Amino acid sequence: MRVVVQSGLIEKDGISDKGNTGVEMIYDDRPYKVMTDAVNDVLKSPLMHIQSINQALFQGEFTQELLPNSEDINFECLNKLNQSQKEAVKMGIRIPFLGIIHGPPGTGKTTTLVALAEVLLQNEKRILVCAPSNNAVDLMADKLNSRGISVLRIGNITRIHDDLIHLTIDEKVRNHPDWAHIKKVRIQARETEKKASQFKRQFGAAEKDNRSALRKEARDLRKWASELEDRLINSLIRGAQVIATTLIGVSNRVIKDLFFETVIIDEASQALEPEC
Repeated sequence: MRVVVQSGLIEKDGISDKGNTGVEMIYDDRPYKVMTDAVNDVLKSPLMHIQSINQALFQGEFTQELLPNSEDINFECLNKLNQSQKEAVKMGIRIPFLGIIHGPPGTGKTTTLVALAEVLLQNEKRILVCAPSNNAVDLMADKLNSRGISVLRIGNITRIHDDLIHLTIDEKVRNHPDWAHIKKVRIQARETEKKASQFKRQFGAAEKDNRSALRKEARDLRKWASELEDRLINSLIRGAQVIATTLIGVSNRVIKDLFFETVIIDEASQALEPEC
């Protein structure tokens, strides 16, 4: 929301009634653009697993043969689950394309998905965990983190629960030992730019060359700092076992080009199909 007022209309007790005051509601259509792109990708993709989802969504046809049981998986993390939850996890690791875990509220679907993630990570380097809402993503991220799994929470930091801020990429960057060096380079860039701006308009060729050199140095320092930060972010992403974000948040620039073998969607029935 954006509030527009004329100059001088703000008084101590609030907005003055002298003059016109306008309130404009700004509509955010980005999620719909993201979903439109996703649907088009599904329609056009030549990949077999995407074509399978295409047939399920648009033609109502879906068949898949379960993968054979794997002998190198440790199921000890399932000890606290009931029998139906254990069966859901074991089925989840055998599906080649798409599976659904269905159950009434309170039956432990999220707990089952956390256990499924633990099992999958025995053979997969990194998985994607999503949900349609930030609250649902936070719940999954918190449960996974409590199990000792390295979680990276991607999203708008203002919409992430305070107790999970330490899992966000912004906070991990700031707490990383390399951040002090990046910050130092940026300070040097600002100081160099400040030195260049001290030159007056009337000066000789030598001073002009010096100013140009200082401005180039400042640009190079800013570029170097950005490159260092990008490397740090990529390092944090590569080191995470789970990337957790909303379905729309998958379009975030820092992860949009990543490849995942498996995506887990909690509360999928509460999401729109194009989101999934």
